[in-house]
Amino acid sequence: MRKVFNIKLFLVVVLGALALFPLLGLTISDWFNATFSGVTLPEKKVYLKMDDLPEKVSAPDESGNFEITISDLAEGKHQAKLWVFTHLDKIAKEINLPFSLSTSSPEKVFTNIDLVFEEMGNPDLNYDGRVDIVDFSIMLHFWTAE
Repeated sequence: MRKVFNIKLFLVVVLGALALFPLLGLTISDWFNATFSGVTLPEKKVYLKMDDLPEKVSAPDESGNFEITISDLAEGKHQAKLWVFTHLDKIAKEINLPFSLSTSSPEKVFTNIDLVFEEMGNPDLNYDGRVDIVDFSIMLHFWTAE
């Protein structure tokens, strides 16, 4: 008899609390998600920085496909920045994506993000926007290295 009473009391408390949430203006979840997916070079990690959240890193699969999901975002405007580095630890390509989340669009999905870049074949080996003696010295270093 005592178990039945405890179960009934528990159900009354839980159902009562759920019934009060809408009356108090509370919802069970006011958090939203954003997913970023695309392609880059297979050996390059993709970095994502969004608002004040910690930086996220994703390693792509063998085809270069990546996907990063950010959960528990608040309603409103957000700014996401994705980038990849060259072999010399310089930003090779970066994309800024502003977006908004609301109850009418609780999830934002970005697909086909292109972070592919040409690693070699470009004479600007240090990616500073100029071809100069620094690029020539980098080429000489790799030319003589085995």
